[in-house]
Amino acid sequence: DFSQDVNYRYKMEIPKIHTEGAGNGIKTAFENLEVIAEKLQRSREMLIKHYTFSLGCDYVDQQPTILFGKHDQGTITKTLKSFIYNYVLCRHCNNPETKFDIQEKKIVMTCAACGKNYDLLPKSTLPLVAFVIRKNFETEQKKKKLIPIDFMVNKIAKIPMDSMKKQLLEWANDGELQQEEIPALMISGYLKNKETKQILDLLPLFNDKELIPASTHIYFLYALELLIKQRYEEFKEKPLFAAILQQFDFLKPESLEAFRSETAEPFVPQEFHDECIEMAEKYYEWLDQQEEEIEEEEEEEQ
Repeated sequence: DFSQDVNYRYKMEIPKIHTEGAGNGIKTAFENLEVIAEKLQRSREMLIKHYTFSLGCDYVDQQPTILFGKHDQGTITKTLKSFIYNYVLCRHCNNPETKFDIQEKKIVMTCAACGKNYDLLPKSTLPLVAFVIRKNFETEQKKKKLIPIDFMVNKIAKIPMDSMKKQLLEWANDGELQQEEIPALMISGYLKNKETKQILDLLPLFNDKELIPASTHIYFLYALELLIKQRYEEFKEKPLFAAILQQFDFLKPESLEAFRSETAEPFVPQEFHDECIEMAEKYYEWLDQQEEEIEEEEEEEQ
C-alpha cells in the first residue's frame, strides 16, 4: 500500500488538509500539496489536475491549494496513492525513481533504479497523460515566441565550429531543427571566428531542398541585425552588412524585400533596424540593378 519499504529508503509525505466553509461553499485546503509534488519530482500543476480529475472537483490555485467540496483524509490519501502508482512508481521494479520525458505524442518514463523505460500514451485510460502533453506543447510554443535569437546565439555558441555542420545535419535528420536555430548557428560561428568565410562552409545546407523554406530566410536577416548590434563599431566603419548579404545568395528576393518593408518585425528596436537597412543600401542597389538587367534580358528575348 506504498506505506512500507523493507529497505527504509522511501518515505511518503502525509497529506495535510483542513476543511473551510460550510454547506454549498465548503472546500478542502491542501496545505502541503506543493511539498508532496516536489518530493515526488512531479509538477504541482500535474498533481492538482490529478485530484480534480479523480475527485471531479474544481480548485483555486493559491497557497494552500483549495479543492472545492469536502474530501476526508482517507480520500485525499487514496487519490495520492493512485497518482504515485500511475505516474511515479516504475512498472518494472516498483521503485519511485522515474524521470519524466514529455514528448510530442507521449510521455517516456525512465527508471534510474532498473534502467528500463516505458511509454505513457494519451490514448490510455489515464486522462492526465493527454493533459500533460498538451500543456507541455503550449508551454514550448510560448517559449519559442519569447526566446530571442541572440539568446540562442549565446547558447549555441558553445558548439565547436568544426562540429557545427555535423550537428545541423543530425538535428535535421532527427526532425529536431527549429527554423530559428539555423541562423543562430551561423551567427554563432561568425562571432567565434570573426571571419565570414568560416560560415560559408554551411551554405550548402541553406536551400529549399535541404533544411529551410524561403519563407524562413528572414530569420537569418534578423539574426544578422543582432550581430551588427553586438559589433556595431566594426559594421559602422565598413560596409560589412552589404558584403555579407552579397555572399549569401541563397536569400530569396521576397525575403530581402520583406526585411526592408514597413511590415518587418525585427528583434531590435525599429530605429536600429532602419539604420541596418541604410548599412545594406549598397547591396540593395546592387540587387535592384540585377533585377533590372534580368528584366531587360527578358524583354529582349520576347
